[in-house]
Amino acid sequence: MAESQADYPYDDAVMDALQKTISEPRFAPYMALASGDLRYAFGLYLYNARLAKAFLYPLQMVEVALRNAVVEALVGSYGDDWPNDPGFAAWLQQGGHDAIAKADRRLVATKGNGYPVSQLVATLTFDFWSHLLRDEYERPFWQRHFRKVLPHVPRGTLRRDVHRTVKAVCNFRNRVVHHEPILGENAPAIFDDITALIGFRCPVTASWTKHFATVGTVIGTKPAGPSSTTGRTVGMVCDGGFALAAAGDDLPSALAKLGAATPAVVVVDPAGTPTGVLRHEDVLAHLAAAATGKAEGLVLLTEHTVGAVIAGTSVNWVALDAAEHLGRAADTFKRNKNVRAIVVTEAVNGATTLKGVILKAHRRY
Repeated sequence: MAESQADYPYDDAVMDALQKTISEPRFAPYMALASGDLRYAFGLYLYNARLAKAFLYPLQMVEVALRNAVVEALVGSYGDDWPNDPGFAAWLQQGGHDAIAKADRRLVATKGNGYPVSQLVATLTFDFWSHLLRDEYERPFWQRHFRKVLPHVPRGTLRRDVHRTVKAVCNFRNRVVHHEPILGENAPAIFDDITALIGFRCPVTASWTKHFATVGTVIGTKPAGPSSTTGRTVGMVCDGGFALAAAGDDLPSALAKLGAATPAVVVVDPAGTPTGVLRHEDVLAHLAAAATGKAEGLVLLTEHTVGAVIAGTSVNWVALDAAEHLGRAADTFKRNKNVRAIVVTEAVNGATTLKGVILKAHRRY
Protein backbone atom coordinates (compact mmCIF):
# COMPACT_ATOMS: atom_id res chain seq x y z
CA MET A 1 0.00 0.00 0.00
CA ALA A 2 2.80 2.42 0.84
CA GLU A 3 4.42 1.85 -2.52
CA SER A 4 1.14 2.50 -4.31
CA GLN A 5 0.96 5.93 -2.64
CA ALA A 6 4.55 6.93 -3.43
CA ASP A 7 5.15 9.91 -5.67
CA TYR A 8 5.19 8.91 -9.32
CA PRO A 9 7.28 10.58 -12.05
CA TYR A 10 4.53 11.84 -14.32
CA ASP A 11 5.47 13.41 -17.63
CA ASP A 12 3.40 14.27 -20.71
CA ALA A 13 3.87 10.84 -22.31
CA VAL A 14 2.94 8.99 -19.12
CA MET A 15 -0.16 11.10 -18.48
CA ASP A 16 -1.29 10.72 -22.10
CA ALA A 17 -0.89 6.93 -21.94
CA LEU A 18 -2.79 6.71 -18.65
CA GLN A 19 -5.69 8.78 -19.95
CA LYS A 20 -6.00 6.56 -23.01
CA THR A 21 -5.95 3.40 -20.91
CA ILE A 22 -8.51 4.66 -18.39
CA SER A 23 -10.59 6.26 -21.19
CA GLU A 24 -11.75 9.85 -21.37
CA PRO A 25 -15.35 9.23 -20.19
CA ARG A 26 -14.18 7.34 -17.08
CA PHE A 27 -11.48 9.87 -16.26
CA ALA A 28 -13.71 12.90 -16.90
CA PRO A 29 -15.24 13.05 -13.37
CA TYR A 30 -11.77 13.23 -11.81
CA MET A 31 -10.68 15.93 -14.25
CA ALA A 32 -13.79 17.91 -13.34
CA LEU A 33 -13.08 17.59 -9.61
CA ALA A 34 -9.46 18.62 -10.24
CA SER A 35 -10.50 21.62 -12.39
CA GLY A 36 -8.41 20.26 -15.24
CA ASP A 37 -5.21 19.72 -13.23
CA LEU A 38 -3.94 16.38 -14.57
CA ARG A 39 -1.61 15.52 -11.69
CA TYR A 40 -4.32 16.31 -9.16
CA ALA A 41 -6.83 14.24 -11.18
CA PHE A 42 -4.52 11.21 -11.08
CA GLY A 43 -4.11 11.72 -7.34
CA LEU A 44 -7.90 11.69 -6.94
CA TYR A 45 -8.22 8.61 -9.15
CA LEU A 46 -5.74 6.70 -6.99
CA TYR A 47 -7.40 7.90 -3.80
CA ASN A 48 -10.76 6.72 -5.12
CA ALA A 49 -9.25 3.28 -5.79
CA ARG A 50 -7.74 3.10 -2.29
CA LEU A 51 -11.01 4.15 -0.70
CA ALA A 52 -12.99 1.58 -2.68
CA LYS A 53 -10.52 -1.12 -1.65
CA ALA A 54 -10.83 -0.10 2.02
CA PHE A 55 -14.63 -0.41 1.85
CA LEU A 56 -14.59 -3.97 0.47
CA TYR A 57 -14.12 -5.52 3.91
CA PRO A 58 -16.94 -3.70 5.77
CA LEU A 59 -19.24 -4.11 2.74
CA GLN A 60 -18.53 -7.84 2.76
CA MET A 61 -19.33 -8.02 6.46
CA VAL A 62 -22.64 -6.15 6.24
CA GLU A 63 -23.82 -8.22 3.26
CA VAL A 64 -22.91 -11.52 4.92
CA ALA A 65 -24.38 -10.49 8.27
CA LEU A 66 -27.73 -9.38 6.82
CA ARG A 67 -28.24 -12.21 4.36
CA ASN A 68 -27.33 -14.89 6.93
CA ALA A 69 -29.73 -13.33 9.41
CA VAL A 70 -32.58 -13.32 6.88
CA VAL A 71 -31.79 -16.88 5.77
CA GLU A 72 -31.90 -18.02 9.39
CA ALA A 73 -35.44 -16.66 9.67
CA LEU A 74 -36.49 -18.16 6.32
CA VAL A 75 -35.17 -21.59 7.33
CA GLY A 76 -37.06 -21.32 10.62
CA SER A 77 -40.31 -20.68 8.78
CA TYR A 78 -39.98 -22.71 5.57
CA GLY A 79 -37.24 -25.28 6.18
CA ASP A 80 -33.82 -25.81 4.67
CA ASP A 81 -35.23 -25.81 1.14
CA TRP A 82 -36.97 -22.48 1.66
CA PRO A 83 -36.44 -21.20 -1.94
CA ASN A 84 -38.75 -23.98 -3.23
CA ASP A 85 -41.30 -23.85 -0.42
CA PRO A 86 -44.81 -22.87 -1.66
CA GLY A 87 -45.40 -20.70 1.39
CA PHE A 88 -42.32 -18.58 0.63
CA ALA A 89 -43.09 -18.50 -3.08
CA ALA A 90 -46.63 -17.25 -2.38
CA TRP A 91 -45.52 -13.87 -1.01
CA LEU A 92 -42.27 -13.32 -2.93
CA GLN A 93 -42.74 -10.70 -5.65
CA GLN A 94 -41.93 -11.38 -9.30
CA GLY A 95 -38.60 -9.53 -9.10
CA GLY A 96 -37.51 -11.88 -6.32
CA HIS A 97 -38.53 -14.94 -8.32
CA ASP A 98 -36.58 -13.61 -11.30
CA ALA A 99 -33.47 -13.08 -9.15
CA ILE A 100 -33.65 -16.65 -7.81
CA ALA A 101 -34.20 -18.05 -11.31
CA LYS A 102 -31.20 -16.13 -12.64
CA ALA A 103 -28.98 -17.38 -9.81
CA ASP A 104 -30.27 -20.93 -10.41
CA ARG A 105 -29.35 -20.79 -14.10
CA ARG A 106 -25.83 -19.66 -13.25
CA LEU A 107 -25.36 -22.43 -10.71
CA VAL A 108 -26.78 -25.16 -12.95
CA ALA A 109 -24.44 -24.03 -15.74
CA THR A 110 -21.38 -24.26 -13.49
CA LYS A 111 -22.32 -26.81 -10.79
CA GLY A 112 -25.08 -28.87 -12.36
CA ASN A 113 -28.34 -29.80 -10.65
CA GLY A 114 -28.44 -30.67 -6.99
CA TYR A 115 -26.26 -27.83 -5.68
CA PRO A 116 -26.78 -26.93 -1.97
CA VAL A 117 -29.01 -24.01 -0.98
CA SER A 118 -25.99 -22.36 0.62
CA GLN A 119 -24.55 -21.82 -2.87
CA LEU A 120 -27.78 -20.18 -3.98
CA VAL A 121 -27.58 -17.87 -0.95
CA ALA A 122 -24.01 -16.87 -1.90
CA THR A 123 -24.99 -16.32 -5.54
CA LEU A 124 -27.98 -14.08 -4.87
CA THR A 125 -26.96 -10.43 -4.99
CA PHE A 126 -27.06 -7.85 -2.24
CA ASP A 127 -29.90 -6.22 -4.23
CA PHE A 128 -32.04 -9.31 -3.64
CA TRP A 129 -31.59 -9.16 0.13
CA SER A 130 -32.09 -5.40 0.12
CA HIS A 131 -35.38 -5.76 -1.81
CA LEU A 132 -36.70 -8.21 0.79
CA LEU A 133 -36.91 -5.23 3.16
CA ARG A 134 -39.46 -3.41 1.00
CA ASP A 135 -42.94 -2.44 2.20
CA GLU A 136 -44.75 -5.31 0.44
CA TYR A 137 -42.96 -7.82 2.65
CA GLU A 138 -43.91 -6.17 5.93
CA ARG A 139 -47.06 -8.21 6.58
CA PRO A 140 -46.03 -11.67 5.26
CA PHE A 141 -42.56 -11.70 6.81
CA TRP A 142 -41.20 -8.77 8.81
CA GLN A 143 -44.05 -8.40 11.28
CA ARG A 144 -43.03 -11.77 12.69
CA HIS A 145 -39.29 -11.70 12.09
CA PHE A 146 -37.97 -8.12 12.30
CA ARG A 147 -36.72 -8.36 15.89
CA LYS A 148 -35.50 -11.92 15.36
CA VAL A 149 -33.43 -10.96 12.32
CA LEU A 150 -32.13 -7.75 13.91
CA PRO A 151 -32.35 -8.25 17.67
CA HIS A 152 -30.25 -5.19 18.55
CA VAL A 153 -32.04 -2.62 16.43
CA PRO A 154 -32.68 0.50 18.57
CA ARG A 155 -36.12 1.02 20.02
CA GLY A 156 -38.19 3.16 17.66
CA THR A 157 -36.27 2.11 14.53
CA LEU A 158 -38.68 0.68 11.97
CA ARG A 159 -38.23 -1.80 9.16
CA ARG A 160 -38.60 0.99 6.59
CA ASP A 161 -35.78 2.91 8.32
CA VAL A 162 -33.49 -0.11 8.03
CA HIS A 163 -34.54 -0.62 4.40
CA ARG A 164 -33.64 2.96 3.57
CA THR A 165 -30.17 2.52 5.04
CA VAL A 166 -29.61 -0.90 3.44
CA LYS A 167 -30.69 0.43 0.05
CA ALA A 168 -28.21 3.32 0.30
CA VAL A 169 -25.41 0.97 1.35
CA CYS A 170 -26.32 -1.40 -1.49
CA ASN A 171 -26.22 1.42 -4.05
CA PHE A 172 -22.84 2.49 -2.70
CA ARG A 173 -21.60 -1.11 -2.84
CA ASN A 174 -22.60 -1.32 -6.52
CA ARG A 175 -20.61 1.82 -7.30
CA VAL A 176 -17.57 0.33 -5.58
CA VAL A 177 -17.67 -3.03 -7.37
CA HIS A 178 -18.23 -1.36 -10.74
CA HIS A 179 -15.20 0.90 -10.22
CA GLU A 180 -17.21 4.11 -10.30
CA PRO A 181 -16.22 7.34 -8.54
CA ILE A 182 -17.23 7.47 -4.87
CA LEU A 183 -15.50 10.77 -4.07
CA GLY A 184 -18.82 12.57 -3.88
CA GLU A 185 -20.12 10.21 -1.19
CA ASN A 186 -19.97 10.93 2.53
CA ALA A 187 -17.57 8.09 3.27
CA PRO A 188 -17.52 8.46 7.10
CA ALA A 189 -21.33 8.48 7.23
CA ILE A 190 -21.59 5.43 4.97
CA PHE A 191 -19.07 3.57 7.11
CA ASP A 192 -21.12 4.45 10.20
CA ASP A 193 -24.27 3.14 8.48
CA ILE A 194 -22.52 -0.10 7.56
CA THR A 195 -21.29 -0.78 11.07
CA ALA A 196 -24.65 0.23 12.53
CA LEU A 197 -26.42 -2.32 10.34
CA ILE A 198 -23.97 -5.01 11.39
CA GLY A 199 -24.53 -4.00 15.00
CA PHE A 200 -28.30 -4.44 14.63
CA ARG A 201 -27.51 -8.13 14.12
CA CYS A 202 -24.41 -8.51 16.31
CA PRO A 203 -22.60 -5.73 18.21
CA VAL A 204 -19.52 -7.93 18.66
CA THR A 205 -19.18 -8.34 14.90
CA ALA A 206 -19.69 -4.61 14.41
CA SER A 207 -16.90 -3.85 16.89
CA TRP A 208 -14.61 -6.39 15.18
CA THR A 209 -15.33 -4.83 11.78
CA LYS A 210 -14.56 -1.33 13.06
CA HIS A 211 -11.32 -2.48 14.63
CA PHE A 212 -9.87 -3.97 11.45
CA ALA A 213 -11.37 -1.60 8.88
CA THR A 214 -8.98 0.86 7.19
CA VAL A 215 -11.55 3.31 5.85
CA GLY A 216 -10.62 6.05 8.32
CA THR A 217 -6.92 5.70 7.59
CA VAL A 218 -7.47 5.93 3.84
CA ILE A 219 -9.74 8.96 4.19
CA GLY A 220 -6.78 10.73 5.77
CA THR A 221 -4.76 10.25 2.56
CA LYS A 222 -7.14 12.23 0.36
CA PRO A 223 -5.19 14.83 -1.65
CA ALA A 224 -6.25 18.29 -0.57
CA GLY A 225 -5.37 20.02 -3.81
CA PRO A 226 -2.84 20.27 -6.64
CA SER A 227 -0.01 21.29 -4.33
CA SER A 228 -0.59 18.27 -2.10
CA THR A 229 -0.51 15.62 -4.80
CA THR A 230 2.10 14.24 -7.09
CA GLY A 231 3.92 17.46 -7.99
CA ARG A 232 6.66 17.33 -5.36
CA THR A 233 10.25 17.52 -6.51
CA VAL A 234 13.50 16.30 -5.00
CA GLY A 235 14.41 19.91 -4.33
CA MET A 236 11.37 20.28 -2.07
CA VAL A 237 12.32 17.45 0.25
CA CYS A 238 16.11 17.25 0.20
CA ASP A 239 18.07 17.90 3.40
CA GLY A 240 20.07 21.10 3.23
CA GLY A 241 22.02 20.18 6.36
CA PHE A 242 25.07 18.72 4.63
CA ALA A 243 28.77 19.58 4.84
CA LEU A 244 31.51 19.75 2.21
CA ALA A 245 34.89 18.04 2.18
CA ALA A 246 37.75 17.53 -0.24
CA ALA A 247 39.20 14.16 -1.17
CA GLY A 248 42.50 15.07 0.51
CA ASP A 249 40.95 15.87 3.90
CA ASP A 250 41.87 13.45 6.68
CA LEU A 251 39.20 11.42 8.47
CA PRO A 252 39.25 13.30 11.81
CA SER A 253 38.29 16.55 10.04
CA ALA A 254 35.56 14.81 8.05
CA LEU A 255 34.19 13.00 11.09
CA ALA A 256 34.00 16.28 12.97
CA LYS A 257 31.51 17.49 10.37
CA LEU A 258 29.22 14.45 10.65
CA GLY A 259 26.47 14.52 13.26
CA ALA A 260 22.73 14.30 13.83
CA ALA A 261 22.15 17.59 12.04
CA THR A 262 24.67 16.73 9.32
CA PRO A 263 24.20 13.07 8.39
CA ALA A 264 26.26 13.27 5.20
CA VAL A 265 29.34 15.00 3.81
CA VAL A 266 29.44 15.74 0.09
CA VAL A 267 32.93 15.35 -1.32
CA VAL A 268 33.74 17.87 -4.06
CA ASP A 269 36.66 18.53 -6.38
CA PRO A 270 38.40 21.93 -6.62
CA ALA A 271 35.70 23.12 -9.04
CA GLY A 272 32.96 22.29 -6.55
CA THR A 273 31.67 19.31 -8.53
CA PRO A 274 30.47 16.41 -6.33
CA THR A 275 32.65 13.30 -6.48
CA GLY A 276 31.19 11.29 -3.62
CA VAL A 277 29.10 11.14 -0.46
CA LEU A 278 30.53 10.25 2.94
CA ARG A 279 28.36 8.79 5.70
CA HIS A 280 29.16 7.29 9.10
CA GLU A 281 28.59 3.81 7.65
CA ASP A 282 31.18 4.36 4.93
CA VAL A 283 33.83 5.47 7.43
CA LEU A 284 33.14 2.48 9.71
CA ALA A 285 33.37 0.01 6.82
CA HIS A 286 36.66 1.54 5.67
CA LEU A 287 38.20 1.46 9.13
CA ALA A 288 37.06 -2.13 9.73
CA ALA A 289 38.76 -3.20 6.53
CA ALA A 290 41.91 -1.24 7.39
CA ALA A 291 42.10 -2.82 10.85
CA THR A 292 41.92 -6.36 9.53
CA GLY A 293 45.23 -8.13 9.98
CA LYS A 294 46.81 -5.37 12.04
CA ALA A 295 48.17 -5.94 15.50
CA GLU A 296 45.33 -5.35 17.96
CA GLY A 297 43.37 -3.77 15.09
CA LEU A 298 44.85 -0.34 15.70
CA VAL A 299 44.20 2.28 13.00
CA LEU A 300 45.60 5.81 12.91
CA LEU A 301 42.80 8.03 11.61
CA THR A 302 45.12 10.78 10.40
CA GLU A 303 46.69 8.33 7.96
CA HIS A 304 43.39 7.90 6.10
CA THR A 305 41.77 10.45 3.82
CA VAL A 306 38.24 11.10 2.65
CA GLY A 307 39.29 10.16 -0.87
CA ALA A 308 40.53 6.77 0.31
CA VAL A 309 37.20 6.04 1.92
CA ILE A 310 35.07 6.84 -1.12
CA ALA A 311 37.53 5.10 -3.43
CA GLY A 312 37.15 1.89 -1.46
CA THR A 313 33.36 1.76 -1.75
CA SER A 314 31.10 0.93 -4.67
CA VAL A 315 29.40 3.92 -6.24
CA ASN A 316 26.80 4.71 -3.59
CA TRP A 317 25.35 7.98 -4.82
CA VAL A 318 23.83 9.72 -7.82
CA ALA A 319 23.10 13.35 -8.64
CA LEU A 320 19.62 14.59 -9.51
CA ASP A 321 18.46 18.05 -10.49
CA ALA A 322 16.26 19.79 -7.92
CA ALA A 323 13.47 20.07 -10.50
CA GLU A 324 13.25 16.29 -10.93
CA HIS A 325 10.03 14.73 -9.67
CA LEU A 326 10.33 13.09 -6.26
CA GLY A 327 9.27 9.82 -7.83
CA ARG A 328 12.64 9.73 -9.60
CA ALA A 329 14.36 9.55 -6.22
CA ALA A 330 12.19 6.66 -5.05
CA ASP A 331 12.69 4.87 -8.35
CA THR A 332 16.47 5.39 -8.16
CA PHE A 333 16.70 3.83 -4.70
CA LYS A 334 14.51 0.90 -5.69
CA ARG A 335 16.32 0.08 -8.92
CA ASN A 336 19.90 0.38 -7.64
CA LYS A 337 20.53 -1.27 -4.29
CA ASN A 338 24.02 0.25 -4.05
CA VAL A 339 22.76 3.83 -4.14
CA ARG A 340 22.49 5.11 -0.59
CA ALA A 341 22.38 8.84 -1.24
CA ILE A 342 21.21 11.39 -3.80
CA VAL A 343 23.01 14.70 -4.21
CA VAL A 344 20.52 17.34 -5.30
CA THR A 345 21.82 20.10 -7.57
CA GLU A 346 20.18 23.14 -9.11
CA ALA A 347 21.07 25.80 -11.64
CA VAL A 348 21.44 29.29 -10.18
CA ASN A 349 22.38 32.12 -12.55
CA GLY A 350 23.71 29.65 -15.06
CA ALA A 351 25.90 27.79 -12.54
CA THR A 352 25.23 24.40 -10.94
CA THR A 353 25.15 24.52 -7.16
CA LEU A 354 24.52 21.96 -4.44
CA LYS A 355 21.07 22.22 -2.83
CA GLY A 356 20.87 19.21 -0.53
CA VAL A 357 21.07 15.48 0.05
CA ILE A 358 18.51 12.68 0.24
CA LEU A 359 19.66 9.61 2.15
CA LYS A 360 18.09 6.23 1.63
CA ALA A 361 15.73 5.26 4.45
CA HIS A 362 16.09 1.53 5.11
CA ARG A 363 12.53 1.18 6.39
CA ARG A 364 11.03 2.44 3.13
CA TYR A 365 13.01 0.81 0.35
